[in-house]
Amino acid sequence: MNNNSDLELINICKKNNDLKAFEVLIKRHQNKVRSIIYRFLNNPEDLNDASQEVFIKAFKHLHTFKGNSSFSTWLYQITVNTCKDKLRTKKLLEKRVINITQDDISNIPDRKEIDNELDIKKNTELVLNLIKSLPLEQQMAIVLHDIEDFSYEEISNILNCPMGTVKSRLFNARKILKEKMQPYLVCTCTP
Repeated sequence: MNNNSDLELINICKKNNDLKAFEVLIKRHQNKVRSIIYRFLNNPEDLNDASQEVFIKAFKHLHTFKGNSSFSTWLYQITVNTCKDKLRTKKLLEKRVINITQDDISNIPDRKEIDNELDIKKNTELVLNLIKSLPLEQQMAIVLHDIEDFSYEEISNILNCPMGTVKSRLFNARKILKEKMQPYLVCTCTP
């Protein structure tokens, strides 16, 4: 079964209610699902519960998968919606945190090379706080595109919005981040 495509496995699941076929799908996609969940919830305690919830929802609603998009896109849409629900139910919308490493900040405006480990941590926390301050829709777009490397089309399908909206959210998020970073950028140019 490991050699079957996602679509073949889905058909096996639908016909026979085959859990083994669904287990193969879980193994294929669990790392990306867990990564998305962690980026949004940033809570190791919630990671396993949310991941399990995503796959339970996917199995229960597998009959609704029509194949209009890839299975992974459909699954990641369930993942994002589950994260949104968890954020709402825990009233974390104002306190949400996204885990961002120094490597993830590639789309933030250029700044002077930072050698000091303390400065790196301080700047990472600054960017983290700036991203936390974005509206949730823009935050999702930044995480899915700039951190998780989804294409515009995939994000459009995951968030169930037009591709132009995704591009607009990314543009506006980057513009806001650039403006908010301006006071922290050090200009080393000489007149």
